[in-house]
Amino acid sequence: MDKEDLKLGRSDYLFFFKTWLKLLVVPILINIVVAYFFCEIDTDVDYSWFAGLWHGLCFIGNLVLLLFDSSRLIIASHSSFAYWVFLLIGILTSVFVVYLFIEIFITIKNLYIHQASCE
Repeated sequence: MDKEDLKLGRSDYLFFFKTWLKLLVVPILINIVVAYFFCEIDTDVDYSWFAGLWHGLCFIGNLVLLLFDSSRLIIASHSSFAYWVFLLIGILTSVFVVYLFIEIFITIKNLYIHQASCE
């Protein structure tokens, strides 16, 4: 096989773009919408462990929303120790999910390139 045979065409790049869109961009957009409507953090409320988990799962969405609205909070100021523990668990879970989607995309890309090289 020549290097010319392994070059990706326009349809291949379109396939990768669509896969990237489905696996990463759409879940992050859903997280942003959920964070916007259901995860507003109030400064006057004392939050417990369940809210910490919820805020951690919406962390990426709130972080993106913070870029557009500087008054948006991503972590509650009045909270318990359990809030911080479950906030960390939620953040790690949401980051792991994004990492998992990236790994799935890379695996699909590598399988596609390997399949093209075998033909």
